[in-house]
Amino acid sequence: MVKNKDNSLSAIWPNEYVVIFCDLCIKEVKAGNRPSTHLNKVSWNNVSVAFYKITWRDYDRIQLKNKWDLLKRDWKLWRDLKQGSTGLGWNPMKRTIVASDDWWNEKLKVFPQAKKFKNNGINPEMESKLNDMFLSIAATGDYCWGPGFGEMPSDMANENEEYSE
Repeated sequence: MVKNKDNSLSAIWPNEYVVIFCDLCIKEVKAGNRPSTHLNKVSWNNVSVAFYKITWRDYDRIQLKNKWDLLKRDWKLWRDLKQGSTGLGWNPMKRTIVASDDWWNEKLKVFPQAKKFKNNGINPEMESKLNDMFLSIAATGDYCWGPGFGEMPSDMANENEEYSE
């Protein structure tokens, strides 16, 4: 742990601990212990105890929840960055998206906070874990429609038929 200016302690999160944390959270999500956007109290306790047994790091619920929130924020930004783009590659050596400078320049105009991903992105394995943690609770825009978008997609129209009389 590292002391902050206000003498509070910040958790240190090496990559292997982030993977462990994600795996523990996914286990709780799959067990149905995420009733809304976060794990419930029992789940946070389960994650905390299991995390300590594996890593010997005694992080409290607030530190774990802060990590959850940071991962979710980065995951949403990463998804927004890649949204609507095809033909992107992944460079495992550089740990980033393979794309032209023009692509990066255009994306960074829209998402300036994504600059950190130009040199160190979210690898596909971690992205899959984050999808498992957050995909069903985050507003991603994947299933939105408005009159200005043109004709309603047939799969969305069928869902609405169930509610019409």
